[in-house]
Amino acid sequence: MSVADKKLAKKIKLIDVAYDLFTSKGVNITPIDDVVKLAGVAKGTFYLYFKDKYDLLDQIIISRSEAMVFDALNLLEKESENREMQPAEKLIFFTDNIMDMLNENEEFVSLIQKNLPAFQSLAVVGENSKLLDGSKKLIEIFTDGGFSEIDAQKYLYLLTTMVVSAGCNSILNPESLSIDEIKPNIHYIINCIFRK
Repeated sequence: MSVADKKLAKKIKLIDVAYDLFTSKGVNITPIDDVVKLAGVAKGTFYLYFKDKYDLLDQIIISRSEAMVFDALNLLEKESENREMQPAEKLIFFTDNIMDMLNENEEFVSLIQKNLPAFQSLAVVGENSKLLDGSKKLIEIFTDGGFSEIDAQKYLYLLTTMVVSAGCNSILNPESLSIDEIKPNIHYIINCIFRK
Protein backbone atom coordinates (compact mmCIF):
# COMPACT_ATOMS: atom_id res chain seq x y z
CA MET A 1 0.00 0.00 0.00
CA SER A 2 1.43 3.39 -1.02
CA VAL A 3 1.79 6.33 1.35
CA ALA A 4 -1.08 8.10 -0.42
CA ASP A 5 -3.29 5.02 -0.02
CA LYS A 6 -2.45 4.83 3.70
CA LYS A 7 -3.32 8.50 4.15
CA LEU A 8 -6.62 8.05 2.33
CA ALA A 9 -7.41 4.95 4.41
CA LYS A 10 -6.85 6.95 7.63
CA LYS A 11 -9.08 9.77 6.42
CA ILE A 12 -11.84 7.34 5.42
CA LYS A 13 -11.54 5.57 8.79
CA LEU A 14 -11.94 8.90 10.60
CA ILE A 15 -14.99 9.76 8.47
CA ASP A 16 -16.60 6.35 9.04
CA VAL A 17 -15.98 6.33 12.80
CA ALA A 18 -17.19 9.93 13.15
CA TYR A 19 -20.34 9.12 11.16
CA ASP A 20 -21.19 6.30 13.57
CA LEU A 21 -20.51 8.49 16.61
CA PHE A 22 -22.27 11.58 15.25
CA THR A 23 -25.40 9.62 14.37
CA SER A 24 -25.50 7.70 17.64
CA LYS A 25 -24.36 10.34 20.16
CA GLY A 26 -24.70 13.65 18.30
CA VAL A 27 -22.12 15.99 16.84
CA ASN A 28 -21.97 18.43 19.75
CA ILE A 29 -21.59 15.68 22.37
CA THR A 30 -18.90 13.74 20.51
CA PRO A 31 -15.34 14.87 21.34
CA ILE A 32 -12.56 14.56 18.79
CA ASP A 33 -10.72 12.36 21.29
CA ASP A 34 -13.44 9.69 20.91
CA VAL A 35 -13.20 9.83 17.11
CA VAL A 36 -9.40 9.43 17.00
CA LYS A 37 -9.40 6.72 19.68
CA LEU A 38 -11.94 4.57 17.83
CA ALA A 39 -10.24 5.25 14.49
CA GLY A 40 -6.91 4.18 15.97
CA VAL A 41 -5.01 7.29 14.90
CA ALA A 42 -3.15 10.03 16.75
CA LYS A 43 -4.93 13.30 17.43
CA GLY A 44 -2.36 15.13 15.30
CA THR A 45 -3.35 12.93 12.35
CA PHE A 46 -6.93 14.17 12.68
CA TYR A 47 -5.74 17.75 12.17
CA LEU A 48 -3.87 16.80 9.01
CA TYR A 49 -7.26 16.15 7.38
CA PHE A 50 -9.77 18.34 9.24
CA LYS A 51 -9.79 21.78 10.89
CA ASP A 52 -12.24 20.66 13.57
CA LYS A 53 -15.15 18.27 14.03
CA TYR A 54 -17.48 20.57 12.07
CA ASP A 55 -15.13 20.40 9.10
CA LEU A 56 -15.25 16.62 9.56
CA LEU A 57 -19.06 16.81 9.59
CA ASP A 58 -18.98 18.72 6.29
CA GLN A 59 -16.72 16.00 4.83
CA ILE A 60 -19.15 13.31 6.00
CA ILE A 61 -22.05 15.13 4.37
CA ILE A 62 -20.03 15.61 1.17
CA SER A 63 -18.96 11.96 0.92
CA ARG A 64 -22.45 10.56 1.64
CA SER A 65 -24.07 13.12 -0.68
CA GLU A 66 -21.65 12.26 -3.47
CA ALA A 67 -22.51 8.60 -3.13
CA MET A 68 -26.26 9.26 -3.31
CA VAL A 69 -26.04 11.70 -6.22
CA PHE A 70 -23.81 9.43 -8.27
CA ASP A 71 -25.80 6.29 -7.46
CA ALA A 72 -28.95 8.09 -8.64
CA LEU A 73 -27.17 9.43 -11.75
CA ASN A 74 -25.85 5.94 -12.58
CA LEU A 75 -29.35 4.50 -12.25
CA LEU A 76 -30.62 7.29 -14.52
CA GLU A 77 -27.92 6.58 -17.09
CA LYS A 78 -28.85 2.88 -17.17
CA GLU A 79 -32.55 3.71 -17.44
CA SER A 80 -31.83 6.18 -20.27
CA GLU A 81 -30.02 3.43 -22.18
CA ASN A 82 -33.16 1.26 -22.02
CA ARG A 83 -35.68 3.89 -23.11
CA GLU A 84 -35.89 7.40 -24.46
CA MET A 85 -36.63 9.86 -21.68
CA GLN A 86 -37.70 13.48 -21.82
CA PRO A 87 -35.91 15.93 -19.49
CA ALA A 88 -38.83 16.05 -17.02
CA GLU A 89 -38.91 12.22 -16.89
CA LYS A 90 -35.17 12.17 -16.17
CA LEU A 91 -35.53 14.58 -13.25
CA ILE A 92 -38.52 12.67 -11.89
CA PHE A 93 -36.54 9.43 -12.08
CA PHE A 94 -33.55 11.08 -10.39
CA THR A 95 -35.56 12.71 -7.58
CA ASP A 96 -37.51 9.50 -6.92
CA ASN A 97 -34.22 7.65 -6.47
CA ILE A 98 -32.79 10.34 -4.19
CA MET A 99 -35.94 10.24 -2.04
CA ASP A 100 -35.79 6.43 -1.89
CA MET A 101 -32.12 6.57 -0.85
CA LEU A 102 -32.90 9.12 1.83
CA ASN A 103 -35.74 6.89 3.03
CA GLU A 104 -33.30 3.98 3.35
CA ASN A 105 -30.76 6.07 5.32
CA GLU A 106 -32.60 7.55 8.30
CA GLU A 107 -29.36 8.06 10.27
CA PHE A 108 -27.93 10.20 7.46
CA VAL A 109 -31.23 12.06 7.12
CA SER A 110 -31.14 12.86 10.82
CA LEU A 111 -27.60 14.18 10.45
CA ILE A 112 -28.33 16.36 7.41
CA GLN A 113 -31.66 17.59 8.79
CA LYS A 114 -29.75 19.22 11.63
CA ASN A 115 -27.27 20.66 9.11
CA LEU A 116 -29.61 21.27 6.15
CA PRO A 117 -28.21 24.62 4.95
CA ALA A 118 -24.70 23.14 4.76
CA PHE A 119 -26.01 20.08 2.93
CA GLN A 120 -27.93 22.14 0.37
CA SER A 121 -25.05 24.47 -0.42
CA LEU A 122 -22.61 21.57 -0.74
CA ALA A 123 -24.95 19.41 -2.78
CA VAL A 124 -25.99 22.05 -5.28
CA VAL A 125 -23.37 24.74 -5.63
CA GLY A 126 -20.59 22.61 -4.23
CA GLU A 127 -16.94 23.48 -4.05
CA ASN A 128 -16.33 19.76 -4.21
CA SER A 129 -15.50 18.70 -7.77
CA LYS A 130 -17.47 15.43 -7.71
CA LEU A 131 -20.66 17.11 -6.52
CA LEU A 132 -20.04 19.92 -8.98
CA ASP A 133 -19.76 17.30 -11.74
CA GLY A 134 -23.07 15.81 -10.60
CA SER A 135 -24.69 19.25 -10.59
CA LYS A 136 -23.42 19.86 -14.13
CA LYS A 137 -25.07 16.63 -15.32
CA LEU A 138 -28.36 17.70 -13.73
CA ILE A 139 -28.09 21.22 -15.15
CA GLU A 140 -27.59 19.63 -18.57
CA ILE A 141 -30.99 17.95 -18.20
CA PHE A 142 -32.55 21.39 -17.72
CA THR A 143 -30.63 22.93 -20.63
CA ASP A 144 -31.70 20.01 -22.83
CA GLY A 145 -35.25 21.04 -21.89
CA GLY A 146 -34.71 24.56 -23.21
CA PHE A 147 -33.56 26.43 -20.10
CA SER A 148 -30.61 28.80 -19.98
CA GLU A 149 -27.75 27.66 -17.77
CA ILE A 150 -28.56 30.38 -15.20
CA ASP A 151 -32.22 29.35 -15.01
CA ALA A 152 -31.16 25.70 -14.89
CA GLN A 153 -28.98 26.42 -11.84
CA LYS A 154 -31.84 28.23 -10.11
CA TYR A 155 -34.33 25.45 -10.77
CA LEU A 156 -31.84 22.80 -9.69
CA TYR A 157 -31.27 24.64 -6.42
CA LEU A 158 -35.01 25.00 -5.79
CA LEU A 159 -35.74 21.40 -6.74
CA THR A 160 -32.92 20.04 -4.56
CA THR A 161 -34.03 22.17 -1.62
CA MET A 162 -37.62 20.99 -2.01
CA VAL A 163 -36.78 17.30 -2.42
CA VAL A 164 -34.30 17.15 0.45
CA SER A 165 -36.38 19.28 2.84
CA ALA A 166 -39.64 17.48 2.11
CA GLY A 167 -37.95 14.07 2.08
CA CYS A 168 -36.15 14.64 5.38
CA ASN A 169 -39.27 16.01 7.04
CA SER A 170 -41.30 13.05 5.81
CA ILE A 171 -38.78 10.52 7.08
CA LEU A 172 -38.19 12.08 10.49
CA ASN A 173 -41.77 13.14 11.24
CA PRO A 174 -44.12 10.16 11.02
CA GLU A 175 -47.19 12.42 11.33
CA SER A 176 -46.24 14.22 8.08
CA LEU A 177 -46.84 12.99 4.54
CA SER A 178 -44.96 9.85 3.55
CA ILE A 179 -42.37 9.77 0.75
CA ASP A 180 -44.88 7.93 -1.44
CA GLU A 181 -47.46 10.66 -0.80
CA ILE A 182 -44.95 13.40 -1.65
CA LYS A 183 -43.61 11.91 -4.89
CA PRO A 184 -46.68 12.63 -7.08
CA ASN A 185 -46.59 16.28 -6.03
CA ILE A 186 -42.89 16.55 -6.88
CA HIS A 187 -43.62 14.91 -10.25
CA TYR A 188 -46.36 17.49 -10.86
CA ILE A 189 -44.02 20.38 -9.99
CA ILE A 190 -41.27 19.05 -12.28
CA ASN A 191 -43.75 18.65 -15.13
CA CYS A 192 -45.01 22.22 -14.55
CA ILE A 193 -41.45 23.57 -14.66
CA PHE A 194 -40.92 22.02 -18.09
CA ARG A 195 -44.25 23.27 -19.46
CA LYS A 196 -43.09 26.89 -18.87
